[in-house]
Amino acid sequence: MILLVDDDEGVRYALARILRNAGYEVKEAGDGTEALALLQKSHFDLVITDVRMPAESGLVLATHIHVKWPDKPVILMSGYLSEDAGKYISQGLAVFIHKPVHPSILIAQVKRLLNPSRGHSSILWRKSYDSTVWHHCSNCSTWPTSDYEERNTIAPDNEVCNECEARELANDCR
Repeated sequence: MILLVDDDEGVRYALARILRNAGYEVKEAGDGTEALALLQKSHFDLVITDVRMPAESGLVLATHIHVKWPDKPVILMSGYLSEDAGKYISQGLAVFIHKPVHPSILIAQVKRLLNPSRGHSSILWRKSYDSTVWHHCSNCSTWPTSDYEERNTIAPDNEVCNECEARELANDCR
């Protein structure tokens, strides 16, 4: 089960819907204090949290999680990467996703964190040299097979293939 924490109800609704459509069970919390109460009562496989929230920030929440449940993966989300958030990421305590969150990037990171046995340390992104569109599903009909570049990460504002995104949401991405 995934715990999704964001003080913006609209963002929380949209992200929970994306995750549920991908087959994940999701519980929601509006801030870090509410999230900590839920973490005490139930088991969660993953926590996805906004960085900036009232009551308890996502960074404070991530610190509590790391101390009490050191193996629980955490995804931090924010419109900007603060120095403090950067420290969490560089120390391997959390993964960062830039807001606005791209659905296929969210699902790809969730799959990677919840299924470490897949053997991927990160998602492989590929695009043709003459294209601006990035792909991450090797069974995509337009997956580049020649004259391409590969990366383990892409910028949040990069264009992602619609077919790859649909395959990811349908759990048909290989």
